Amino acid sequence: MANATVSRLGLVNNTGTAFDALFLKVFSGEVLTAFARNNIFNEQLHSVRTITSGKSAQFPVLGTATAAYHTVGTPLVGANQIKANEKIINIDDLLISQAFVSNLEELFSKVIRAFCW
Repeated sequence: MANATVSRLGLVNNTGTAFDALFLKVFSGEVLTAFARNNIFNEQLHSVRTITSGKSAQFPVLGTATAAYHTVGTPLVGANQIKANEKIINIDDLLISQAFVSNLEELFSKVIRAFCW
């Protein structure tokens, strides 16, 4: 078995011996705070559906309606139609990123994030 190539989160450009050189900066907390503030994919703006069995999920897709101001005396005849269809989402293959992070450095990263928030 080959040795793993370790991603050292605390090292500057993966070089040096001070494994916590980057963990003591407040900057990382500011970046994470800015990310959380500007992230448009938070749970309030989208829904998550878990596919527990099978290979796909079906979602209803509804179009949009047009709007206009009503003039008194003009009959409402329902002239606009809203289109409807379905969207089938298939399960993708497993998405991976081949990187190894030491448990110790992962813990350092979590502790620093907790104090920077």
